[in-house]
Amino acid sequence: MKDKVVIAAVGDIMAGDHQLYWGVGVKSLTEEKEIFVFKYVEKILSEADVVFGNLETVLSNCVKNHCYDSLIFRGNSNFVEQLKKAHFNILNIANNHIQQHGQQQLLNTINLLRRNEINVIGINNLQPQVMVFKDIKLGFLGYSLRPEQYANKAIYSKESEEKLLSDIIKTKEQVDYLAISLHWGDEYVSLPSSWQVGLAHKLVDSGASIILGHHPHVLQGIESYKQGVIVYSLGNFVSDMCQKQAKETMILKLILDGGVSYEIIPCKINNNFQPTPFKGEEKKQSLNTIKKLSNLPGLPQEEYKKLVKNSVIRFRREYRRFLMKNWYKYPIKNLIAIFYDFTLRRLKIPGINQGTI
Repeated sequence: MKDKVVIAAVGDIMAGDHQLYWGVGVKSLTEEKEIFVFKYVEKILSEADVVFGNLETVLSNCVKNHCYDSLIFRGNSNFVEQLKKAHFNILNIANNHIQQHGQQQLLNTINLLRRNEINVIGINNLQPQVMVFKDIKLGFLGYSLRPEQYANKAIYSKESEEKLLSDIIKTKEQVDYLAISLHWGDEYVSLPSSWQVGLAHKLVDSGASIILGHHPHVLQGIESYKQGVIVYSLGNFVSDMCQKQAKETMILKLILDGGVSYEIIPCKINNNFQPTPFKGEEKKQSLNTIKKLSNLPGLPQEEYKKLVKNSVIRFRREYRRFLMKNWYKYPIKNLIAIFYDFTLRRLKIPGINQGTI
């Protein structure tokens, strides 16, 4: 009889400064104060066989003129040491920010991770990744279902529904369990659309055991469907976003033992951008929130569109309040660049994901 295997899955890891936190964000604070961002979760992660996350920034020291566009959403290459110390051994890189600094910086990041024995999914010629523990074979595939924002051609895995299903059917014969990482949905929305729910069910029906969703930057529900477990959004994990909802996160502990069961470890992101497990009443409240989200159905498209629009407006209001309250913390040149960028972006509501991949 095969032993059980444990996966610790987390959401978005953004090692660079967010565009509204240039100079005071994750990259700046961790470099200036040498903060280990995984300090309060390292022990939990160390107990898992597999530690998974979605890396949403390149790790590169190659910058152009130290300008705003070249520095935001860019982590330092030495951040790989933090990932290793926190026991990450597989990362998805198929997402809408990973090619923000060009193809070469993405390739350099992939090589950096692999040199440090961190498996990478989300690039076609590196898929699938198969990891073996205690004679149990785990397969991993990663995809982005979001529009590409920064490159004429995405070199990461951005596929059609038919290709996803085909990949799953081919890979499931090689492994005991198959996990699919999906960068999907819309930002700031706490519920999936009915289209996402339908696609997730198709993927499990085709042979996927686990669906690991990310991109919304907030938590969404978890569904046990047939033989699989679907988490629609793992939320942020390392992030300098200021909204309270964006600071609520979790470690999803998946236990593979003849089937797939799970345990939720709710966390919050503190002021040093460190995920920290909730305790006491806060833990209870967070678990109740996730439970409520897990019992809600996916929204029909028209209701989903309204929720996206309202969520974006609410988050932008919180951004503005944060900037007004904390402007004095920024270097002057950074503040000018941030307000210029914010002015250009503020009237544009991001496009709704209509269900076309």
